[in-house]
Amino acid sequence: MLFLILFAGVLCVAFYSLFAATCLTLVIRILIPSFVRVPGISLSLNAALCFSLLSLLLLRELIGRKKTKDKTFFYPLVMGWVFFLLCLLFIPRDLPLALQFSGWMKNTYTDLLLPVIVCFSVRNAWQVKRLCAILFGTVFIAGVYGIFTYVIKLNPYMIVMGLLANEPVSVTGMMSEVRGALEGRIQSTLSHPLVWGQIVNVFFCFLLLMRCKRKLYLLLLTVLFLNLFLCGSRSVLLSGLMAIGLSVWQIPFKKLFAYALSGLVGLVVILNVARQNDELALYVDTVEATLFFWNQEKSDDIGVKGSSVSLRKDQLSGAFQLVGDCPLTGLGQGWIHNYQVTKGLHPVMLGFESVAYSKLVEIGMLGFVMWLAFYFRLYHKTVLFMKRHKVKYDVKIYFFPYFVSLLMTDSFESFYLFLVLIILLCKYVVFEESSDTDFQKDRLLYSLK
Repeated sequence: MLFLILFAGVLCVAFYSLFAATCLTLVIRILIPSFVRVPGISLSLNAALCFSLLSLLLLRELIGRKKTKDKTFFYPLVMGWVFFLLCLLFIPRDLPLALQFSGWMKNTYTDLLLPVIVCFSVRNAWQVKRLCAILFGTVFIAGVYGIFTYVIKLNPYMIVMGLLANEPVSVTGMMSEVRGALEGRIQSTLSHPLVWGQIVNVFFCFLLLMRCKRKLYLLLLTVLFLNLFLCGSRSVLLSGLMAIGLSVWQIPFKKLFAYALSGLVGLVVILNVARQNDELALYVDTVEATLFFWNQEKSDDIGVKGSSVSLRKDQLSGAFQLVGDCPLTGLGQGWIHNYQVTKGLHPVMLGFESVAYSKLVEIGMLGFVMWLAFYFRLYHKTVLFMKRHKVKYDVKIYFFPYFVSLLMTDSFESFYLFLVLIILLCKYVVFEESSDTDFQKDRLLYSLK
């Protein structure tokens, strides 16, 4: 009943302000796990909110006097991808069309609906700044809570959510998993450490892209990085370290040389001191196991389980075996979910922990190539957009580390947020440039209060 009231409350807000309802929906997706469903509706709370807001958005556009125009490149690009996925449904496969259509709908609302809604519900620079402040404030609170759960070795919020949602599976089972120096893994407010880790990863990379120097944002970066480490995912942590490396690379050469020299000396001292203490040495070994992820011996020495290079090779071979009869178009959207529901984890593919494997199995080599084209077309369009508006953002800090994490561990419900943040950045540039006030286009987060 509580979640039904929450759903109805957001809808009531949507009739008053679609922007406010969009903000609430984004906050809910960060704070409420995906297994929560709306009583009486055969949809998760997230899906129900997305479809409801989309319906109201379409209604507003149909009957409204002023039509909202997307002044960025996002809408036609994402619609092309959605249309391509829709066309794939009509290729004959063994998987029933109803299940394929259900898979298409799930992929659409999980990754694409909220970004489209943001694209048309955010109408001015003030709303962009407010939404950014709300999102970063929410992830900061959730991040502090995540660190708190690691300290006390308990997640009372998720225990309560599991009871309220009648979730039969233990929602905090992975908190006790020991990985190297980590005595457990945090999940904060979401259903799995990897889901939380990828959400934090997106925010972390975006903050590095903004290159802020305010103490508040340095504090937020610290909290997010601690969450990246404590979620226990080497793939996510490697992505964050890669983003740091790309960000440091933007520093002028003279400063970079001085920082690199100081950092190298400091690193040597820290490593020598750490090696003298068993507990500190374990932390060093954990970071090394992340950086040298291809060396399974380093992971085995400290008891870090999970994905390995050999496992990924076996999964790649397994993916091609699964699509042996239809390598170009795959087994159909929704095939993975249907298999896991009916048979459980796949003996070789396990949870299909890579966007390459999931795309290859469901939409084939053609679909995977088109997804790569969509992702890097988005990157290319963003680069051209920044150059055209003379904005100094090096967006590869945002795109490349996240792409690495997708290949190593999949998106885990974070791709929508990746798109939302880049949309907000582009919209802010467009709105402020069209206004009469002077502004610094490379200082979005400086203007947030």
